[in-house]
Amino acid sequence: MALRDAPRSISELAATRHRVVALMGHTSGYSIVMVGDGSAVSFARGVVEVGVSGNLARAQDDLRARFGHWVTVSVAQPL
Repeated sequence: MALRDAPRSISELAATRHRVVALMGHTSGYSIVMVGDGSAVSFARGVVEVGVSGNLARAQDDLRARFGHWVTVSVAQPL
């Protein structure tokens, strides 16, 4: 039996991150302006952090429908 220190492996989080990045510029009502780079905190929590501008509620609903609890979605300022 393998031991796990986090809810998801680095490779699982990286795959989710790449799927979120692919959505940049292809959303409606909100824009993805930041996707976390896999910090130790994100790894320990087992999530990919996503920052959006625009309609936060729509982004949360849309991204949670696509990725479940694999992402956290919050407001971020565009660069």
